[in-house]
Amino acid sequence: AAGTDWHCWVADDSGVIAAHLWLKLIEKVPNPAPELEQHAYITNVYTAPAARGTGLGEQLMEAALAFCRQERVDSVILWPTERSRTLYA
Repeated sequence: AAGTDWHCWVADDSGVIAAHLWLKLIEKVPNPAPELEQHAYITNVYTAPAARGTGLGEQLMEAALAFCRQERVDSVILWPTERSRTLYA
Protein backbone atom coordinates (compact mmCIF):
# COMPACT_ATOMS: atom_id res chain seq x y z
CA ALA A 1 0.00 0.00 0.00
CA ALA A 2 1.24 3.47 -0.82
CA GLY A 3 2.82 5.18 2.15
CA THR A 4 3.53 1.94 4.04
CA ASP A 5 6.47 -0.41 4.34
CA TRP A 6 4.47 -3.28 2.78
CA HIS A 7 5.11 -4.37 -0.81
CA CYS A 8 3.40 -7.10 -2.82
CA TRP A 9 4.28 -8.92 -6.03
CA VAL A 10 1.51 -10.69 -7.91
CA ALA A 11 1.54 -13.13 -10.83
CA ASP A 12 -1.62 -12.72 -12.88
CA ASP A 13 -3.11 -15.43 -15.09
CA SER A 14 -5.94 -13.97 -17.20
CA GLY A 15 -7.15 -11.73 -14.39
CA VAL A 16 -6.77 -14.36 -11.67
CA ILE A 17 -4.00 -14.19 -9.08
CA ALA A 18 -1.83 -17.26 -9.67
CA ALA A 19 0.83 -16.40 -7.08
CA HIS A 20 1.78 -13.62 -4.67
CA LEU A 21 4.53 -12.62 -2.26
CA TRP A 22 4.39 -9.99 0.49
CA LEU A 23 7.41 -8.14 1.87
CA LYS A 24 7.68 -5.66 4.74
CA LEU A 25 10.65 -3.34 5.12
CA ILE A 26 11.81 -3.15 8.73
CA GLU A 27 14.10 -0.41 9.97
CA LYS A 28 16.89 -1.83 12.05
CA VAL A 29 17.79 -0.40 15.43
CA PRO A 30 20.73 1.94 14.68
CA ASN A 31 24.14 0.92 15.94
CA PRO A 32 27.72 2.12 15.42
CA ALA A 33 28.68 -0.78 13.12
CA PRO A 34 29.21 0.05 9.44
CA GLU A 35 26.24 -1.93 8.11
CA LEU A 36 23.00 -1.23 6.32
CA GLU A 37 20.10 -0.23 8.53
CA GLN A 38 17.19 -2.07 6.96
CA HIS A 39 15.81 -5.60 7.00
CA ALA A 40 13.05 -7.16 4.93
CA TYR A 41 10.55 -9.75 6.07
CA ILE A 42 9.03 -11.99 3.39
CA THR A 43 5.68 -13.54 4.26
CA ASN A 44 2.52 -14.96 2.76
CA VAL A 45 4.14 -16.46 -0.34
CA TYR A 46 1.52 -18.49 -2.17
CA THR A 47 1.17 -20.17 -5.55
CA ALA A 48 -2.17 -21.61 -6.63
CA PRO A 49 -2.03 -25.40 -6.99
CA ALA A 50 -2.53 -25.28 -10.79
CA ALA A 51 0.46 -22.92 -11.14
CA ARG A 52 2.90 -24.79 -8.89
CA GLY A 53 6.05 -26.03 -10.57
CA THR A 54 5.87 -23.34 -13.28
CA GLY A 55 8.55 -21.08 -11.80
CA LEU A 56 6.16 -18.33 -10.67
CA GLY A 57 7.30 -18.55 -7.04
CA GLU A 58 10.93 -18.35 -8.11
CA GLN A 59 10.20 -15.31 -10.29
CA LEU A 60 8.44 -13.55 -7.41
CA MET A 61 11.37 -14.31 -5.10
CA GLU A 62 13.84 -12.98 -7.67
CA ALA A 63 11.79 -9.78 -8.04
CA ALA A 64 11.56 -9.31 -4.27
CA LEU A 65 15.30 -9.89 -3.82
CA ALA A 66 16.10 -7.44 -6.63
CA PHE A 67 13.93 -4.89 -4.80
CA CYS A 68 15.88 -5.63 -1.58
CA ARG A 69 19.19 -4.97 -3.34
CA GLN A 70 17.80 -1.72 -4.77
CA GLU A 71 16.60 -0.64 -1.31
CA ARG A 72 19.94 -1.58 0.30
CA VAL A 73 18.43 -4.21 2.60
CA ASP A 74 20.96 -5.75 4.97
CA SER A 75 19.20 -9.10 5.45
CA VAL A 76 15.99 -10.83 4.44
CA ILE A 77 14.02 -12.81 7.00
CA LEU A 78 11.48 -15.57 6.40
CA TRP A 79 10.20 -18.67 8.14
CA PRO A 80 9.70 -21.41 5.55
CA THR A 81 7.56 -24.45 6.03
CA GLU A 82 9.16 -27.82 5.39
CA ARG A 83 7.32 -27.96 2.04
CA SER A 84 8.49 -24.51 0.89
CA ARG A 85 12.19 -24.90 1.70
CA THR A 86 13.13 -25.89 -1.86
CA LEU A 87 11.68 -22.62 -3.20
CA TYR A 88 13.78 -20.53 -0.82
CA ALA A 89 16.92 -22.61 -1.26
